[in-house]
Amino acid sequence: MRGLRSLTDISYVTELLCARHSLTLDQKRNARAQAESIRSCLEQGLEYREAALKSDYARPTLAYYSTMSFAICEILLKRDGNYRLQRLRQQHGHHGIDFSIPDVRQHESLSADQLIAIPRQSGTFPVWYGTSNHRPIWRKKTFRKRGTTRAGITLLLAAPPETPKPLPRTSLLDLANACPALISEKNELGLDIRLVRSTIECIVDEDSGYTTWSLIIHPARPEVVEAIHEQCRLGLRCLDLVQAQPFDQGGGFYISVPNDCDYLAFAIPGGYSGDGEILLLDLRENDLNEFGMYYLASYISGMFARYYPELWEKCSDSRNKLYLLIDAMMNAAIERAPLLLLEEFREEAFVLV
Repeated sequence: MRGLRSLTDISYVTELLCARHSLTLDQKRNARAQAESIRSCLEQGLEYREAALKSDYARPTLAYYSTMSFAICEILLKRDGNYRLQRLRQQHGHHGIDFSIPDVRQHESLSADQLIAIPRQSGTFPVWYGTSNHRPIWRKKTFRKRGTTRAGITLLLAAPPETPKPLPRTSLLDLANACPALISEKNELGLDIRLVRSTIECIVDEDSGYTTWSLIIHPARPEVVEAIHEQCRLGLRCLDLVQAQPFDQGGGFYISVPNDCDYLAFAIPGGYSGDGEILLLDLRENDLNEFGMYYLASYISGMFARYYPELWEKCSDSRNKLYLLIDAMMNAAIERAPLLLLEEFREEAFVLV
């Protein structure tokens, strides 16, 4: 977490805020006050995270307060002085979410689809949600010239600029089924994650003068592959240049255009890029970004663990299906939320290549 620790430098964050919001010298004092608030929330979030790493029964609650502290840091970074800490306490002094659980007395009767978060119109969560945006998608770009190859990273899809839609009530199972961090555990956790592995590559051949884009959909159910194809869009001038690549359990296409082409335009479903090779395409229309999934999931799990300790203890002791799902989501929140916050501050995406 050394990257986040750099954001406790008040002078550095003051300059960052001044540059981001185009503040004048007269406004620098206010920016410094905001930087001090960011440091306080960040230190608290990191301490809650460290405590969560060492805890078992209290881990969901600690993970929630860590994630919420990071969310407040993002609000303070992106919003103006009307959203300083004092104003947030006065006007949004609530979690901004309500927790719903059925009236059950046996932990065996509980399932992840019964633990529900109901967003409010005011409070910390809706302020953060109105501040949030989706992570852009970056891909590897390869240049070839005279037998030599060099690679870099290029922006494939920018974050959509529109204001997110109001969120409906959302269950812990809904969040787990949309979480990219759980895709490798989906079978063990019994999840229906509709994220599809794909490979997108861009090769610029400077000798031939052509650039080739390719999309390969990894093996998936036929209806899923078809749904991806239906969501792909191409500009009219590009239709004759597309060559399909059908496979037994996957699919895709590639398109070659001159390097100086100014009419190439295509759209694909949104998704998540965890590294420079694999892109997870998301078939769901989901206005909640990855950080938001951890925010709501840790709230649901934290409120369950805090206010229903006798049920949570039995889930934990028996290591039942609900416990395993909560544990996986909290591990993902503890690992991913700080990195996603750091990306917001640096306006960069960290891609493993």
